[in-house]
Amino acid sequence: MNNQAKMLKLFSDFKQTDEYAALLDHYPEALVNKVVLSVDEMMAAMFGRQMAGWQGQDIYDYLGSLVEQADADGDPEAQSLLIAMYDVLRAFFRFLARKHKISLSSADMEDLLDQFENESGLGGVEQPKIKLRTDAVNMDPNLPEWRDNITADNQRYVGAWLDSYFKSSRWTKRDKRLSKDVLSTAVLTITEKVYDLYRKTPKTWTKTALRGVMCNYLVKNVDFDNDEYPLIVPGLVDFIGYVAQRGCLNSQRAANYQRYLRAIEPEMIDAASDALNQETGVPASGDEDELTDDDLREILNNPEKFATHFRDYDQDPGQHYLLQGHLPYRGAQKWSRKTAITVHQQAVSFGLCVWMLAQDVVVASGYDEKTAIAIICETMDVMYAQHLETPDSWQPESWREFGDWLRNYSKQNNRGQRQAAILAAMVEMLGDKGIIDRQRAAKLKAAVLGEKIPSQKAPTKVSGKVISLKQARKMLKNKRV
Repeated sequence: MNNQAKMLKLFSDFKQTDEYAALLDHYPEALVNKVVLSVDEMMAAMFGRQMAGWQGQDIYDYLGSLVEQADADGDPEAQSLLIAMYDVLRAFFRFLARKHKISLSSADMEDLLDQFENESGLGGVEQPKIKLRTDAVNMDPNLPEWRDNITADNQRYVGAWLDSYFKSSRWTKRDKRLSKDVLSTAVLTITEKVYDLYRKTPKTWTKTALRGVMCNYLVKNVDFDNDEYPLIVPGLVDFIGYVAQRGCLNSQRAANYQRYLRAIEPEMIDAASDALNQETGVPASGDEDELTDDDLREILNNPEKFATHFRDYDQDPGQHYLLQGHLPYRGAQKWSRKTAITVHQQAVSFGLCVWMLAQDVVVASGYDEKTAIAIICETMDVMYAQHLETPDSWQPESWREFGDWLRNYSKQNNRGQRQAAILAAMVEMLGDKGIIDRQRAAKLKAAVLGEKIPSQKAPTKVSGKVISLKQARKMLKNKRV
């Protein structure tokens, strides 16, 4: 029997196992099959040995090469794919050891996988059924599936890093005001919530994820004293330096994390101060005077200037709107990440101004401030993603389509019409303040309310792969609005 036939026979046997069934609970069958069937060829190409001659170091190096490839890949999906591949390979290597098809025993294989996971931060599917914890976990369907064993692995090896750090000479040289309790709480909370909310492990943290947790969850949910916040980032920076020095974290990645943390520190301290002021009833900033028309125009025309000030009102601080399906281009116009962010910032400021100027409409529609802002943000995000339209290029046809969908999608309690009323109040406000042309504002208002509007020139023909509004509908379908 040649090597290919042997591999197919092994693969057939593997498909009858509980491990294979567990993998199919999490990943497409085609992906699982492709990863398994490629192992033999890849190992032979790298090490020049057939399966029976594979050594533990061969398997370790092969897995390590996958991590290196994912780290070097600029595709944001690379880390998710790495986790999927490792889950599959881990199950298959265990199967091979159990069936005595390689030189390693099952015990040796477990030791190898434990060592690799400690170094890489990866973990595998342990059981066919994974218990999901849904409290304070972002269950956005566009994120990788939240998995209990991964969060447990994260806490386990980061906890081991902390234990080692506290026994080191670096810890004895720290700022003595920083306690083990404060640093441990900060490190383990960040580790847990960055995975819960952004699906990033300590080997794949991003600046966005760190900022989102440190400037929101950490300051609002962890009971640090006010004088402890200035100690947190210096402590984190030294801890990460120690982990990198030990070789547990890539040195360049560690340097990036340290840079991110230093940049985030002022925002975290400000956010902590704002959170404390809210608890004690002290105004966070400014006075209670009513905003003038000039103030409102400044906010509406320059939302990026107020983005930091308004961050507590943003219902999507993790920028998940950037991960939604979007039209790649429309005629000569291409989708731009920068523009998508600007549109979202505009939406937050527009929503706040609607609350200030048309609160009666919002209240009459049965919504509060945050929900009204969420409705406006989601709508504007969809308009850009699906039509590449920004406020200065909104078309009545697009708004009519969206308004029709709102009314058809949510007829119960007239919810769709109530949401449309908030959007109508927004475009009317923008027309009144001169942000968009009054005549166009009137057409947009009529369009979203389903009222008669003058016939319009047919929209520009769309080029490229057109994405339907199906994904946009999913964005709103499960929202409590």
